[in-house]
Parts: sequence; C-alpha cells; structure tokens
Amino acid sequence: MEENTKIHMKAILCRIAWMNKYDGKDEDKSYDPGGMNWEGKEKYCGEFWNFVPGPDGQIRGYVMIQAKDRFGNYTGTIDITKLGARPQDNFIDGVKVIFYAKNPDDGKNYVIGWYENAKVLRNWTRGDSFNDYRKDPQNNNEYYSFLTTIENAYLIEPEERNIEIPKASANNTGYPGQSNVFYGISNPEFVRSVISKLEIIKRKLR
Repeated sequence: MEENTKIHMKAILCRIAWMNKYDGKDEDKSYDPGGMNWEGKEKYCGEFWNFVPGPDGQIRGYVMIQAKDRFGNYTGTIDITKLGARPQDNFIDGVKVIFYAKNPDDGKNYVIGWYENAKVLRNWTRGDSFNDYRKDPQNNNEYYSFLTTIENAYLIEPEERNIEIPKASANNTGYPGQSNVFYGISNPEFVRSVISKLEIIKRKLR
C-alpha cells in the first residue's frame, strides 16, 4: 500500500473493559482491559458511559491511555497524526473508533461496538456541564477522548460479539499488544477486514 494511503487510514482500535450495555450503570461482569476481575470492590471505570448520549446528544467515549507528561500526570494522548491530522491539530474528525474487550468467559478479545465519523481528541478532556452525567467516584467529570452522535454509535449484544481481535505475539507483531490503542496503519489489511465485518453487522442493527 502507498505510504500516503496508510497515513490517511482513519481507524483506531481501543481495548476497554467488557460490559453488556455500557449504559452508565454497574454491571455484574466488569473487567479491566487486562482481564482481571474487579471482584465487586470497585465497579467503576471510564467506559461505563461509552454508549450513553449526554444532554447535548453527544456520546463521549473513553479508553485508558498510559501516556504522561513530564510531571508524571496522565495526558491520555493519542497520536492523531497517525489518523491523518497535522502535528498542530488538537483533534481530527471522521474517524472510525472500534472498541474491543476481553470476554471473561473464554479470555479472548472481541469487538463490542464502534463509532463512525467520530471526533478523536489528541489529549483527554473533561469538558463542561454537558459532561456532568459522566462522574467518577470523587464526583468529577470523567475524561474522554472521542465524540460522536447516537446515530453513529453501534453496540453489539454480548451473545453476538464474534469478531475476534488476535493478540500480538513474538512471531506476529501486526496485532494489538499491551497498548490499549492500536492504529489502523499498523496493519491496514487486518483493520480493513474488521471494518468489512462491521458493515455486515451494521446492516442488521439498523
């Protein structure tokens, strides 16, 4: 594939916790991205609201990103230049954001849903009063990295989540590894195959 085509592949895969509805409510099966059970001690994580629109009709999506600034503070930085943004841009529009999670029943990663035509922010933000519906245990607005509308958000029912996301290995690094963010340009052929499967599901959902 031509290099300039790779640069403008506006797709990103994000590993989040496995839940059934992502509707802002505690669920019996909440697992962190590494697959460890929260054991009922802290049934909270930022992706609780990943498919809940705010009062302005916008859905705000979260993925845990380990990037920090020089002071050791989490920035939630996404390299949006890999999605086609310019170095000076703070966001990019029109991105397909694909969420996947580890199924606690078989330990494999599956696509749980996706956004179309989403805005991807370079750094986390907490927003303003429109984000009040997303609260952490300290009653602060929760961080988010993505914005889309309810019309462009697709959640797959748990029993129908069958698009597996392979794990990277020593012999094959072209798949998601330890990072919770995987850019489409890292393996365009694989990401295109996932998108093709999502198009089939989309026709069933709508």
